[in-house]
Amino acid sequence: MERCPPAQPPGAPQHSVLLQRALAGLTLDDEPFAQLGAPLDLRAEAVIDLLQQQVARGQWLRIGLVFADLASAPLTDEFGLALIAASASGLPLLHKPYEALGAMLGVPARQVQARLADWLAEGRLQRIAAVLPPPAGPTQCA
Repeated sequence: MERCPPAQPPGAPQHSVLLQRALAGLTLDDEPFAQLGAPLDLRAEAVIDLLQQQVARGQWLRIGLVFADLASAPLTDEFGLALIAASASGLPLLHKPYEALGAMLGVPARQVQARLADWLAEGRLQRIAAVLPPPAGPTQCA
């Protein structure tokens, strides 16, 4: 089962590098989309726009939390469960996504970032990255 590579926007060779970076994972910086685009001299607005296009086209489901198997170590605390629920449809595609998640939960961004950092350190969370749709079966790439 071959997966077709994501389509590249015309005239933007650096977008391929940016998309690969988004698949690898975002940082826990206050403005992770600015960090994502900085090596390519792309502003946060351009990065967010490109990521929104990938989601709108269905090439990505969302930019979200990629967990390890939680069945072996389920989360039971109220804040952790609320954070998972708030981010289930994806990380807000805004300049300060952790601040937006914090606002949804009534906590400071630093509390969201600290919890995500803990989960990363514990191995519960693998990365915060682009989430691809599951393969639909054999494909014919053009």
